[in-house]
Amino acid sequence: MSCNGQTKPIDKQALNLENFDFETKFSTLIPDRNKVDIGYYEVKTTTLVADTIYGDGYFTPEEPLRIEYRRIMSSTGKTLAKFGNFKFNAFNLITTIDGKMMLVNALAQNISLEETQRFIKQTNEKYGEATKTIGEFMNESYDIFTWELEDRIIKYSIVHDDESNALKFVVDEDNNTIREGEKVPHFNAYIYLIKKEYADEIMSKRGSGDLLYCK
Repeated sequence: MSCNGQTKPIDKQALNLENFDFETKFSTLIPDRNKVDIGYYEVKTTTLVADTIYGDGYFTPEEPLRIEYRRIMSSTGKTLAKFGNFKFNAFNLITTIDGKMMLVNALAQNISLEETQRFIKQTNEKYGEATKTIGEFMNESYDIFTWELEDRIIKYSIVHDDESNALKFVVDEDNNTIREGEKVPHFNAYIYLIKKEYADEIMSKRGSGDLLYCK
């Protein structure tokens, strides 16, 4: 894969996922100006928290293994990452303790099944037919498509959300009323770029948040 690198931070230029260079420094993507507190970063509409992961994924006496920069808040209003002509509105990162990129993840919320199918078709045309597997979370299954390249693994997980657990309200300020909003079933798509040398380590550990669907 040809990688041109990214020289601008994410708040100035959306992550170029298709040509992402794993040699890119964390400080290039998220400079100090994005730090809002110890371990917290704001990049446009996405807020990340830094979490140091130990041997079993919890705080233990073992040596720390990696740092996960996980999304804790975002909105769909901004494009923060792109893969070709497909747009993603939030992201997560994983680095080694000394800052080497291990995984880049992006999320496209509230998209149609047709759009996910177009993504799979175009990616198959470029990298060959994906391997399809089935993941499961909270007794709900979802499709995972995997492309294995020379230096990285690309995973694309498609998760249906029927909004059964969502609380949606519509506020009418003129009439001073609040009513329950209509629930709109949709799909969320998660793309993962994993540096190949770290693939076994990342996919064998329990993730959380958006990283749950990287299997």
